[in-house]
Amino acid sequence: MSNENIIIAAASLAVCLIAASIQTIQLIVFRYFEDYRTNAAIEIMFFIGVSNLIQAIMQIYTALFMLLPILHVGFIELFIGNIGSAAWVVALGLNVVLALNRFEAFKPAGWPLLVNPAICRILCAISTFIGLVFFGVTYSPLTNMKFTQSEYYWSYDESKAASEIVSAIDFYYGLVCCGAAFVLYVGIILCMAGLRKKRSTSSKALNEFRFLGPFLGHYTFTAVSVFAWHFPGPIGGNYFWIVVICISPTLNLIMNRRIRRRFFAIVTFNRQVLATRVFTVKANSAQETEKTAAS
Repeated sequence: MSNENIIIAAASLAVCLIAASIQTIQLIVFRYFEDYRTNAAIEIMFFIGVSNLIQAIMQIYTALFMLLPILHVGFIELFIGNIGSAAWVVALGLNVVLALNRFEAFKPAGWPLLVNPAICRILCAISTFIGLVFFGVTYSPLTNMKFTQSEYYWSYDESKAASEIVSAIDFYYGLVCCGAAFVLYVGIILCMAGLRKKRSTSSKALNEFRFLGPFLGHYTFTAVSVFAWHFPGPIGGNYFWIVVICISPTLNLIMNRRIRRRFFAIVTFNRQVLATRVFTVKANSAQETEKTAAS
């Protein structure tokens, strides 16, 4: 293996270990605090986080067997490549569900309920099912994922009969998902602009809008990766993939103060913050009641 690939593998390992650690702690945050467990958007983010974590583990194993060839086992490579690719497919669908869910932010400002949380859960289940079907197909004799060690990238095994067809389905599914998410995000931004002109946004709605930045960042890199993936080589087959894995947990940590505060509370075992997990929902309900009574 060339010195260049050793450096790339070491850098990929370090980046993916950090991303996996951040993502794991965020998943704990999403499940630890009661107000997050009852938030549909956080629930969707949790499932996206799980798919990101699976992809990060795939990249970690890839880097490890590049650095330590003794860890390279054929059937493990086959399994980890296919499940990582299936997790990517699941995340594509979940991004659309998340964009659809953001219309919920307008409900506190007097808008009608556009998205039922139950519908979002059904769509999450459908996205997961599509990913499982995709895994079954790629893990069959028809096609599978292959890692090119000399150039350090993943791709479909071109020697398999159905690889070209599956690659095309993968591309058009990603294209449809990214297109749908784009239309939804444009609609959300236009609605946000209209609400700001009317000065009708409530504090709760503004709090919801803070989620939008990380979503848009993650969506942008995902959309670029859909196109980059289908150009063989390390840029699309590895580098962009790693960026997409890292971007979501990183932006959540940077742009969302509440997630950041709770993240570091888990890391530092801050008992004062951790003790609020049971009382958060009740406290918020009490505050809303006081505001209603005052008005």
